[in-house]
Amino acid sequence: MMFKKVIQKLKAYFTGFFYGMKSVNDTALSQIGTGIEPGLTAIREVEDNRVSRDLLKGEVTQQVEELRYRTYNVDREAKTYEYFSPLKVLKYEGNNSKFVKYENSLSLDVLTVQPNYLNVQSVEDGLRNVSKENENVGDFLVDEKRLIKIERSFNTRFALEKYTTRVVIFNPEEGSSRYVVDFYVSKYPRDRNMKSIYFVREAEKVFAGDVKSDMLSFDRMSFMTLHAYKLPDMVEFRFDKFRFMGTIEYDGHYIFRFTANAYVAGKDHIEDYHSDSMERKYADHERKGVVADLSGGHVKRTYRCEICGKEVVYDTSLVDGMDVKPAREIDGMVEDDGVTEYLDLEMSEQMYGKMLCRDCMRKLTLK
Repeated sequence: MMFKKVIQKLKAYFTGFFYGMKSVNDTALSQIGTGIEPGLTAIREVEDNRVSRDLLKGEVTQQVEELRYRTYNVDREAKTYEYFSPLKVLKYEGNNSKFVKYENSLSLDVLTVQPNYLNVQSVEDGLRNVSKENENVGDFLVDEKRLIKIERSFNTRFALEKYTTRVVIFNPEEGSSRYVVDFYVSKYPRDRNMKSIYFVREAEKVFAGDVKSDMLSFDRMSFMTLHAYKLPDMVEFRFDKFRFMGTIEYDGHYIFRFTANAYVAGKDHIEDYHSDSMERKYADHERKGVVADLSGGHVKRTYRCEICGKEVVYDTSLVDGMDVKPAREIDGMVEDDGVTEYLDLEMSEQMYGKMLCRDCMRKLTLK
């Protein structure tokens, strides 16, 4: 029986080997499956300059820096609006929200509420965590890292940062420099997770005053805001010199309350990604709006196709003088004497990384 299995495996091996040799021979001599179509080289050359290539390779180019700075600014501004429908958007008049709940028996001014999100550094980390979660191992993820980071000088049975669902930071009272920091942990353990069950039992004992747990002893805590309450993203906080105040039961959570000193109190890191070239582009757009306003002037700019060298003129006076035409099919021919062809060059620059006139872009897309 064993001999037959060995013979079958050898047959499969040699069959696959000779089949692979035949495929290589066909490809090398007959060029089967590797034909180079006209225009393929040009398409690759255009796509090679796209920003996506730099992002995938992790290269920080000027285009990547501008995209990053623009994305951060747009995201920060978007979070100052509330969206009721596609046609109704209102700017927040204040920072209060009925969706954010926190315990405030001390009647202090809340600085922020930061959920303790899973901190995924890369796509590979995310896939590894998903794979680990799908395994019925009844334990935490091996490489689990959270947004809240705690530093301690000893090993503890329960790392508080792994079980914290959110932290609430209160501003110091008048005449004091110490912040109030609340760590929220769920009263309910995770399903089929023995460590979580043991942690909840430990928290219950701390709440009842039966034990003094070493999980409440640590040196420093830090986090960078991400979808936090009342604050934009990328604002850094670092605390030390913690003093335990007590435990509170609130809304399905145990709250471990501390006072702490903030040695980094709200450093905004968006300035670390400032892009001078992007700022200049913003300024140019503002000046263009002023010129094209009711002053009577107009903007005139020349674009050049990077393949055929055709020059296309963008002239606001010609655009304003165009007649209103009925709607057409999306693949219908545009008949405007080239007045709006500048749009094709701008769109091709965003899509392919090069300015292409209408004819060159049509040739590339139809190949």
